[in-house]
Amino acid sequence: QVIVGVTDNGQGIDDEQLAALVKRFSRHDAQPGGCDEGFGLGLSIAKELAEMNLGQLRVESQPHDGTTTFFFTIPLANLDAVVPRYVDWLARRHRSGVLSLLTARIDESTPAQTADEVNAFLNYSLRQNDLLFRVAPCHWLLAIPLRSEKTNQFIDRMTRLHQDANRNRPLGPFPEISIHLESNCRLDAARTEILEHLHALADPLATECAGQTIA
Repeated sequence: QVIVGVTDNGQGIDDEQLAALVKRFSRHDAQPGGCDEGFGLGLSIAKELAEMNLGQLRVESQPHDGTTTFFFTIPLANLDAVVPRYVDWLARRHRSGVLSLLTARIDESTPAQTADEVNAFLNYSLRQNDLLFRVAPCHWLLAIPLRSEKTNQFIDRMTRLHQDANRNRPLGPFPEISIHLESNCRLDAARTEILEHLHALADPLATECAGQTIA
């Protein structure tokens, strides 16, 4: 993971205030001469954003030394770092308990700029709880917290968004995007099993995608 921290040289924060610092509407006592404005939401929002990006927010302080460090972490962009955190995050928040694994592909001869635009389109089209992982310039993995019987609705929705994007794209239509449901797994399954399956799907040369095509 990547760790980003900011350290100040103020008066520090004691343990009791530190424990409540990231709670909503919780504010550290104003320092002499400092600004006491605000609603106590900033760190709470920052913590939520860090967790949505599969990281964490931490605060460390030395009240006697007069330093406070705010950290946030984000995982490196690889399956081994992202998937276990993603599955744990979903298990705490999602009721379906099922994860659908899909692949998306475009023609390998697609120009790099167009492939990047397709990547942006896919990112834009997914919802907050969906995971998109680009494993090759023209090959993506999608993890969607939906049961298999609802994945057709997801693909239909992607089809409509693709058609809408093509109507408004000045450089011509996007290439066809082939989306295929590979499997379903329970969120309480062993993380190693889910990772092994995703690693197999991540090989862009493993199998030809024979899924539904967005025209």
